[in-house]
Amino acid sequence: FPSHDIPPDQCFNSHTNKTTYHLQALFKSYGLILFNDVFSVNEHKIIISAYYFVVEYDVLHDTYSMLFPVSKNESYDRVVRAKDGTLYAGSMSSGLWIKRSSGSIEHLMHHESEEQSPGSNIIIGMCLDRTGNLWLGCDGAGVTRMNTKPSNFNLYRRGFKQSYNFTTDFMKCFYANSTKIWFGTHEGGLHELDRKTQTTKVYKFSWPGSNTIASIYAYNNHTFLS
Repeated sequence: FPSHDIPPDQCFNSHTNKTTYHLQALFKSYGLILFNDVFSVNEHKIIISAYYFVVEYDVLHDTYSMLFPVSKNESYDRVVRAKDGTLYAGSMSSGLWIKRSSGSIEHLMHHESEEQSPGSNIIIGMCLDRTGNLWLGCDGAGVTRMNTKPSNFNLYRRGFKQSYNFTTDFMKCFYANSTKIWFGTHEGGLHELDRKTQTTKVYKFSWPGSNTIASIYAYNNHTFLS
């Protein structure tokens, strides 16, 4: 589970009941680590996004490999994995990083004069929908939809099209099905985009602090917000 500022000597592998010495050594070299994303590739490997780096970790052998360039000036916030093994990493400063299953790495940044680029270099949320589109939550720049095959971009933001009806351009999290996509926002409630009509509904809540949504999870025909 993502967590904040875990001391390196508290890293423990409950699967093998062993301390993760190699992972500890990596974390100690950077001090306290901010965990942003942790998810499984298979029953033996997980991917950890930990601020300065993204690693694939083998839980059985306590070994790891770096997946993207490592820098203390970098901050990897979100990582998602496509069915074909392609990894997409959103940065808090340098746009979108892509690692293909072949091992090649691509780097896409926002350019003011170029429509075919991410809406911002600060990416605070990501998800892949069922058709292979990558949705990027861009800090203050709405949402960018990236068709991954081939790569092209569409921008969704407040005032860009009247039908979108966005109340904010700060999108933090996403959930998508075959007909709709939901955006959790910072202080703007929940936005629901109908992908066929390209119209948006906005849901706002009355209790304090409830219109900032950090995660969306769907289970058994119910949607949970936090």
